[in-house]
Amino acid sequence: ARWIKLELADKVFDKIFLDSDMLDRLDQIFELTAHQTKNLIIILTKETMRRIWCAGEITAAIQQKVPTIQLECTGFDRMTEKEIAELGSVWTESQKTDVENLGVAVHQIQAAYRILNTMKAFKLDRTDQHEAQVEVLTSVINNCKGYVWKPSHLASGGSRSSQTSTQGGIVLLTDQTNMEGTTLSFVLQRMLQKTLRLGVSIAGSFNAQDEADKEKFYNSDYLLVLLVRGVLENTAFAQKLAIARKFTHLDLVSVVADEGFVFPDPIFWHELPRGKVVGGSLPAHELEAIVLAYQGLFNILALRFSPRGSESIQQTEISEMVPRFRAGIDRDGTGSTSASRRRSRPSEAETACHSLPVVVDQPMGEDQEPVK
Repeated sequence: ARWIKLELADKVFDKIFLDSDMLDRLDQIFELTAHQTKNLIIILTKETMRRIWCAGEITAAIQQKVPTIQLECTGFDRMTEKEIAELGSVWTESQKTDVENLGVAVHQIQAAYRILNTMKAFKLDRTDQHEAQVEVLTSVINNCKGYVWKPSHLASGGSRSSQTSTQGGIVLLTDQTNMEGTTLSFVLQRMLQKTLRLGVSIAGSFNAQDEADKEKFYNSDYLLVLLVRGVLENTAFAQKLAIARKFTHLDLVSVVADEGFVFPDPIFWHELPRGKVVGGSLPAHELEAIVLAYQGLFNILALRFSPRGSESIQQTEISEMVPRFRAGIDRDGTGSTSASRRRSRPSEAETACHSLPVVVDQPMGEDQEPVK
């Protein structure tokens, strides 16, 4: 939701309201949705329609005939008539009383959901490339009413802003098979780029030998590793991290952005060099490089980013990251980078990886446990 808000705000002048940014004013949220909203965009994930405050917002908007657009995300299944009829058993009596006191009853929610089932929906495949997902969001905006587009030169989603340095910058690395990790990388890319005025790129290929990613490593000053559940068990990530650490000029920064992420324990470190964590058929020298890369990763203090935090919480966390990228900001705030930094490009032999078939598992949903 945060990434979608950032993308929409980049394209239109109108204020974009995200309900998670006003959790301290829940008593006003239905009123705002019903009477102060031009368009309601419902981001439909596995749990959206079973969250009672989301249900209340949807119902308030439908009752007041607010133009409503549905965006179905990967993993969403539309409610059947039977499930709608049984909605009352999903929530506690206390939850139902809370929303009833604000004017929304269960039977009204059920009626609103039946209306939603008759309406058009856009589909967002969260495993798609960034550009394809942005195209879907553009179609969503085109179906909204009463908004004002920003001129293309004011939108940072297109050409690079003149206030963003083209020298140095940050390359972000995470598990691109994890939907949450991929979307979080989009969010951090935008927020860091806006705050630091530095270029932030994403090492996004499943191929550990991807030359474009190697160029990103060479041309950047910082390697930001985004830690989410399952990332350490992903062979492509492990190989790419090992390659990135060969570019010795890169300063390493790590960010934990998933409550489900588990730091390595003694069993993990015992099994890693034996090929029982990643790359069971990798040669010994590659496993050794991965072990060294992982050791370096956990020799530094990881920062935190709250994926479901409010805008103010997330912006505070971004501000706390700034000192770690201090070489990228000069004293007068122009955003120029340390152009004199000595860059190192490892030889092809140093970055060569054993060829393995790439197997991409289905990304984890919000409620799935990592595969052991």
